[in-house]
Amino acid sequence: MDKAQGMDIKKYAQLLFEKRVIFAVIVAVVASTIIAVSYLQSRIYEATSTVMIERNFLDEVMKDIAVTATVDDRIKALEVTLKSRAHVKNVLIELDPALAKKSEKEVAKRVEAYRALTEVKLEPNRTFRRDMDLFTVSARNVNPAAARDYVNTLIRRYVDDSLKSKQDETFGANRFLMGQINLFKEKNNAIEREIGRLSREKDYIAQKQMAKLQARLDELRMQYTDNHPDVAKVRAEIDLLKTQLQKKTGESSAYFADIGQEQGTAQPQGNAKDRGKVTDLERERETYRKIYQDLVATLGKSEVTTHIEAQEKGGMLRVLEPAVLPLKPVSPDRVKFILLGILGGLGAGVGFVILLDSFDHSVKTLDIVKSFGHPVLVVIPHVEHPEDSLKAKRRDLLLYTCSGLYLAGIAALLVRELLWRTTP
Repeated sequence: MDKAQGMDIKKYAQLLFEKRVIFAVIVAVVASTIIAVSYLQSRIYEATSTVMIERNFLDEVMKDIAVTATVDDRIKALEVTLKSRAHVKNVLIELDPALAKKSEKEVAKRVEAYRALTEVKLEPNRTFRRDMDLFTVSARNVNPAAARDYVNTLIRRYVDDSLKSKQDETFGANRFLMGQINLFKEKNNAIEREIGRLSREKDYIAQKQMAKLQARLDELRMQYTDNHPDVAKVRAEIDLLKTQLQKKTGESSAYFADIGQEQGTAQPQGNAKDRGKVTDLERERETYRKIYQDLVATLGKSEVTTHIEAQEKGGMLRVLEPAVLPLKPVSPDRVKFILLGILGGLGAGVGFVILLDSFDHSVKTLDIVKSFGHPVLVVIPHVEHPEDSLKAKRRDLLLYTCSGLYLAGIAALLVRELLWRTTP
């Protein structure tokens, strides 16, 4: 078995030597083609920005997802937001206002291209704080400046949009609160006006009663002195009415009660009805006043909370390392292309030589002739002419020289790419 493998290796080595010109040409063509492709491809530059994000901010981002979500899941949710079509489209239009005038199909194509070249990934925490995480946002582009501007604008606009959405929510809530405050304020004013109207009616009734009592007092004075019991009683009623007329509107219920007691049977149904109505209105006024005060307090808290949240949210997401202008491309990787070209050329050369040999059905060895079952009488050796031998040597020398120069060029190219890659 080992002897057969050794014979096969020797056979293929002999075959490659015999077809060395074809082998060298195939290796050179294939390797040169692969290496040339790497140099013909456009250089792709990658801009990266490192962002620090506090976990309570991630909790807000993940409020609609399971509470037990891992950090990786949270970063994925953040990636969905950053790479959303609407967000990327707004960023591209900000960078290139002319894009807004182009067709919807072209805009969608540009957006999808940038989304595919944008990457968000979690980074190891390089700080001592445990309440924050680091992630990077990177993007690739043939234009290094465009890649840098895109990444920085993507993050900045995300922060601005987040703050704006929060402010819009708060503005909507505050506008609703203001509407309710005005509503209950108007209701309270309406009740005050109604109580005032009833109070004015009450004063009119009291004044009318006062006039009757005064007329009664004048009649009694014509018959009796001021010390007469009837005169004293009417005067006391008049003094009581004067005192009650000076009372505030808020004491109208007590006033109606006193009036009812003093007037006896004078308009008892009307007084009772007015007393009940004023009591209901005062109770309703107190309810509305309490709701109004609570709404005003809530509005004040909302405005303060909005201001605090805006400050805190600005600090929850901080750019540690903004994207800078990338100086070296990340693609194509020419070192890999050169190595791939060498290996691919050798493989293609060996395969092509073996393929040619498989199609060659001529008799090459004595064993093949013996396998036909015919006796071999004589073997004529190959006699090479001296001039042919000299030409062959020259051809081989040229082949080896060209091959050596080609390999030296490939090696120099490889060393150059390695040095360029490691140079800061």
